[in-house]
Amino acid sequence: MEFKDYYAVLGVAKTATEKEIKQAFRKLARKHHPDVNPGDKAAESRFKELTAANEVLSDPAKRRKTLPGRNSTENSYRVAPYISPRLFRS
Repeated sequence: MEFKDYYAVLGVAKTATEKEIKQAFRKLARKHHPDVNPGDKAAESRFKELTAANEVLSDPAKRRKTLPGRNSTENSYRVAPYISPRLFRS
């Protein structure tokens, strides 16, 4: 499975809000929609790519999985166990 950077597809930052993602998708979807570009296979393929990116980034659960270190087994952050400060008192 090929990794797609959905943020780059929509041209937004990884810290983009839902509103910014929605605006970017709508702007690009209008430009590359197959009804606006009949017979243009490149525009059709780009529209499908935009739709997939929007589907992932507009769903908070799916979006969390795209960020490195969040809910993924290969890039997860490790949390140190809690050590009570009382152990270091004499």
